[in-house]
Amino acid sequence: MRRILTIVILLCPLLVLGQTETRELSGLILDRTDGRPLAGATVFIAPSETQASDYNPQGTVADAEGRFKFTLPTNVQYVMVSFLGFETMKVEITGKKEIIVRLTPEETNIDAVVVTGYQKESKHTCPDRFHYPVP
Repeated sequence: MRRILTIVILLCPLLVLGQTETRELSGLILDRTDGRPLAGATVFIAPSETQASDYNPQGTVADAEGRFKFTLPTNVQYVMVSFLGFETMKVEITGKKEIIVRLTPEETNIDAVVVTGYQKESKHTCPDRFHYPVP
C-alpha cells in the first residue's frame, strides 16, 4: 500500500506539468476604411509562437458581426488576423482579454490581363428518325 501511495505522489506533479494553461481572447474585426465588420476574417496563433505549435485549435473565424472568441495558451503573445483582400496584421495580445482590429484593404495593381479562348464549333443535326411529320 505504501508503495502505491509513493508512486501516486510522484506522478501527480507530471500530470500538472502536462496541462496547458489557457485564456480566452475575444474581439472585433473591422474594415479600417468604413468601419464595417469583416465576417469570416480569421484569427490564428502567430507562426512565430513555437511554444504553442502543438496547441489545437490554432485559430478561429469571425462571425457575421465580425466578432470572435478564441481559447489559446496563456504564453501566446501574438495572433495574426487576416481577411481576403486585406493586409494580414500581427497583433500583440500580451495581457489583453479583448481586442479591436482594423484591417487595411490591400492594394493590388495589375498591369495587364490577357484572356485567350479557344472553341471548336460543330453543327449538330438530328437524325431523321427523330423528326415526326406534322399532321
